[in-house]
Amino acid sequence: AALVCIILLGFISYPLLNQQEKSISITPAHHEAKKDTVIRQQAKKPAPLSNGQKSLQPTATEPSSASQAQAAELISEGKKTIDKMWKESGIDTIRSVEKKSEAFYRFIDKSNDFITTTYPQTFSKDIAGSKKSDIIYELSSYTSERYVKPTLSRFQSAK
Repeated sequence: AALVCIILLGFISYPLLNQQEKSISITPAHHEAKKDTVIRQQAKKPAPLSNGQKSLQPTATEPSSASQAQAAELISEGKKTIDKMWKESGIDTIRSVEKKSEAFYRFIDKSNDFITTTYPQTFSKDIAGSKKSDIIYELSSYTSERYVKPTLSRFQSAK
């Protein structure tokens, strides 16, 4: 039984080690930049200019509501697609831990590919780079919180 647990743990953890290379890494600098942006938006202040000059053109203090609505719609659609992928994987109905693990890692690969590659290619040109990053971050967080963490904890408790 101990040998089976060790093999199963290796089977589960090995793809995770490889998966970390594929996942999006959020750096502390990203969190700081996001926090700075939120603070500026709440205070309705434009981003500071690099050399302290005043801008000749008016700067937008917050994203347009159309852009916000479009981003919210993209996030909502992305979540629905991820939910559909989860249901199609059949992970909840598989009894065998080994087969469940295989299906889980196929789901992770498929959802990561969707979030980072396939889905962003469908965004309109109106979506700015930072907005794309926010959408990708939201969908990655959603997948992690809703599916990855609970499933990994179930694998841990199944030992």
